[in-house]
Amino acid sequence: MRILFTGDICFNGIFASHLAGNRPVFSSEVQHLMAEQDHCVANLEGAAISDALYQTYAPKISNPEAAIPRLRYLNFTVANLANNHTFDAGEKGFRNCVDLLNRNHIKWFGAGNNQDSASKATFLVANGMRIALIGGSFREGPLATPTSAGVFHPKPKRYLLSRLQQVGEEADVVIFCYHGEEEYTVMPMPTRRKWLQSLAKTGLVQAIICHHPHVVQGWELIDGVPIYYSLGNTLFDAPNHYHRSYTDLGLMVELEISPKGIISHRHFISIDRLQGLVSLLPIMQLPPHIKNLGDFSQYHSKWQADAFRVFREERFRTASAPDEGTGGSKEVPQRFWLSKLLRTSFYQSLFATLRHPNSRSIFLSAIRHWIHKSTGI
Repeated sequence: MRILFTGDICFNGIFASHLAGNRPVFSSEVQHLMAEQDHCVANLEGAAISDALYQTYAPKISNPEAAIPRLRYLNFTVANLANNHTFDAGEKGFRNCVDLLNRNHIKWFGAGNNQDSASKATFLVANGMRIALIGGSFREGPLATPTSAGVFHPKPKRYLLSRLQQVGEEADVVIFCYHGEEEYTVMPMPTRRKWLQSLAKTGLVQAIICHHPHVVQGWELIDGVPIYYSLGNTLFDAPNHYHRSYTDLGLMVELEISPKGIISHRHFISIDRLQGLVSLLPIMQLPPHIKNLGDFSQYHSKWQADAFRVFREERFRTASAPDEGTGGSKEVPQRFWLSKLLRTSFYQSLFATLRHPNSRSIFLSAIRHWIHKSTGI
């Protein structure tokens, strides 16, 4: 069985325009790649909702109703709903999305009417093999409880392990999809990496696919379990991404599953937000460190350096621009630093950063990198 997993898919911006005009959003090579799969799994970022709801919730992350039949036409047979935007259009939007998926014969997982239904697996069957897909999202947006609708939050870990064990009794292969934590870093956050490694070592999952950072992150094999820390974007056109390095690159992961095991194939893509077209990207055209994201040597120093890059892009985006080919930023004049430090808004933003555990980790790691570069300590 061949299953293709994509990064974040949202028909927003120019992609919404192309959808409305019935124009292609994927190149012929990408469409051919999708067509030759047994299943394609869309990480559906934001519920697909009716035209009436879309007019109300379009400023948030949501998909037009026409997105679902278009995805089905492109051979998407499964949608992952475990993300922080599934309920942006409320519970009504979620139910509208589920109805659209069902009517277009697309399976789904990762959200539900309560915790038990949200944590249920979707099963794919072929050649005598039974593949289970289960998804979870971090603590943002409505989370499913024993009595209320939301996305599945896979913590405490004991509940997740219990569900995985139950699913494993019904499947030959279990694939866990996780959405959450840090954004825009090409290195995974240490705490998330450690947690996913520990999950791989339980023997309850055979592959782990992750989303949310909006950039491609690294991949590694832990006890025979492939972990892809982030597939980045696939279809996404959001203005707050424009100043962010690498948000126009994505990764599609093809898992070739047989009784002998799992072989993964990586397909990099380029997202042209001006033309509204997603194309395959040859490896030789990738920035050098993106090409080598599977190398976790000197991991902590790489993480801290990348956290510094991301912090600079956020704090000084009005005064700096990405350096071509490096993902870094140009030097910011000293007077700009001083003007920032004199503004109340700077400290309000800093306080908000420190309150959130994910942005706090990036900020503190960026400070460590700055101290090390400045003092050599």
